[in-house]
Amino acid sequence: MRLLVLALAAAASVSQTQSATPKAAPPDWDLSALYPSADAAAKDRAEIEAEMPGLARWKGKLVDAQSIRDAPAARSALRMRFARYYAWAMLRVSRDGSDEAAGADLAAATDLSTNIETAAAYIEPELVALGNARLAELARNEQLAAYAKTLTLLRIRASHVLPTAQEELVTSVQPLLRQPASVRDTLFNVELPYPTITIKGEPRRLGPGALRRSLTDPDRATRKAAWDAFTTTQDSFKLTQAALLSSYLSGVAWEAKKRGWASQTEMVTASDPVPAAAFSALSAEAERAARGPLTRYVALKARALQLPALATYDLAAPIAPDTRHYTIDDAKALTLAAVAPMGQEYQQRLARGFAGKWIDWHPGPTKAPGGLTLYGVASVPAYISISYSEDAPGLAIFAHEWGHWLHWDYAREANRPYETLAPETTTNDLITFVHEMLVTDAEIARAKSSAERIAALTTAIDALRSPYIGVVAQAAFDLAVRDAADKGRALTPEAISKLYCDARDRFSPSTIQRGEHDCLGWVTEPYVYYDMYFYRYLLATSAAAWFAERIAAGDHQAADRLKDLMRAGGSKDGPTLLKQAGFDVADPSAYAAMTRRIERLTAALEREVERTQPPR
Repeated sequence: MRLLVLALAAAASVSQTQSATPKAAPPDWDLSALYPSADAAAKDRAEIEAEMPGLARWKGKLVDAQSIRDAPAARSALRMRFARYYAWAMLRVSRDGSDEAAGADLAAATDLSTNIETAAAYIEPELVALGNARLAELARNEQLAAYAKTLTLLRIRASHVLPTAQEELVTSVQPLLRQPASVRDTLFNVELPYPTITIKGEPRRLGPGALRRSLTDPDRATRKAAWDAFTTTQDSFKLTQAALLSSYLSGVAWEAKKRGWASQTEMVTASDPVPAAAFSALSAEAERAARGPLTRYVALKARALQLPALATYDLAAPIAPDTRHYTIDDAKALTLAAVAPMGQEYQQRLARGFAGKWIDWHPGPTKAPGGLTLYGVASVPAYISISYSEDAPGLAIFAHEWGHWLHWDYAREANRPYETLAPETTTNDLITFVHEMLVTDAEIARAKSSAERIAALTTAIDALRSPYIGVVAQAAFDLAVRDAADKGRALTPEAISKLYCDARDRFSPSTIQRGEHDCLGWVTEPYVYYDMYFYRYLLATSAAAWFAERIAAGDHQAADRLKDLMRAGGSKDGPTLLKQAGFDVADPSAYAAMTRRIERLTAALEREVERTQPPR
């Protein structure tokens, strides 16, 4: 079994956007909903540890409905308590990666997860030993309704469940298998000696957030200097990063082989699968968008910037002055207004979230980049950690993370068993991208000048170019690098970089000029360590364009079906819930909505630029 901490890491949904990192400020959130004090957290941890041996009382006795219900119930009770402790530790680490006490608590949380899953490792082998017919019968037993989905999934992967002793071994070594990911995060977020360059007379330390800010600078020399300094630093550590990635994937490949899976991809996605035909269909649409409207977009930007071609560091450059500025209160008001098509009750629920203390939005020098929404405690709303920047990307990430918050809020109020409470990855980022699309569309409509419209349209396109089309490329790279690891190929920096660039170039306009270090994106992007999270989330983001298109057209039923999907949490697999809501993952034409959106935005930008900036 994969560790529960991995599932919670997926629930700690990580946004793509990264923001600037000024000095830290006190957090706005209140973690007392988890624990009133560190002493209370330590006490709960000690009690969890004391109760773990009790799981052994059913070992060797899972033969009747009563014991088959009681053993998983006891495990679930401990998992729920662990989720609280993990959230308390992880949120503090996300705010300050250098907080040693928080880091120690997060390590203790990992140990808790390992010990719980090891103590309960006999449950699946004993259930599988009952036979497929008996498992099917148990899945229909009303007394076991809370575990029906679990039992159904167990039947699917029964041949990959190991005998109890081997399950205990594989579970107990999971922290060792995860160590490369932990080391990578510490290196990248805390210890890496990021370069400092002088921009407009001021020194700027080029961490990930500061790099993003520098790449939006109108001055090309500034963009190039920032990109060269950042990527040169990353190049200096590529051997370490390759060793970490190779070690991590070797560990996953070892477990997959031991369990008899054909590939680690099959093992990692077994509980939340993406149909191969679905990924092929969305990939085909992403290629179509890259070769069509995105190629025109890149050409338009090159003309506007008076460049023969765009380099990688030019892609985020503005083509018109962007004077838009959003305080955190502006972000709240604009997001609240943009989601009006979702209904008044939806807006009221979001407003209640804003009024609570569930977010830490202040940037910090050792705060994890991007955004994180952490949930898993049934009685507590989600918590959000972002480094808010008062610009359009900052507004987008704010709206995105509050989509996660609302998804969890709807799901946890459905009074569903803990086992099926959290949404699957294949639906998890649906409402978040709908939020982003509603907000960017509202900003386009709100623009008061041509410059504002150009800026808003550019923002809307970039919100799809990287977080969607770029993630399709990342998913293709994830598949390729895992396949290489499964086949025992040497994952040197050069080999990994080639796999990365092959995937990236497939989904990028061919007119972009590539530089010396452009194939090192795998060094800065940690997504391979997320157990194919982004490969699976592409179903949700693809569906978001489909829903946003209908909601914008006034289809109130589409909005209602989307809220029903949010209430459903993880009660069914993602493809089933998406189909019930109207999006058929097996229909290739459903994925065309994203291409239509990119085409519509690009055409609008072309018209606006042509009207205001006639060809020279």
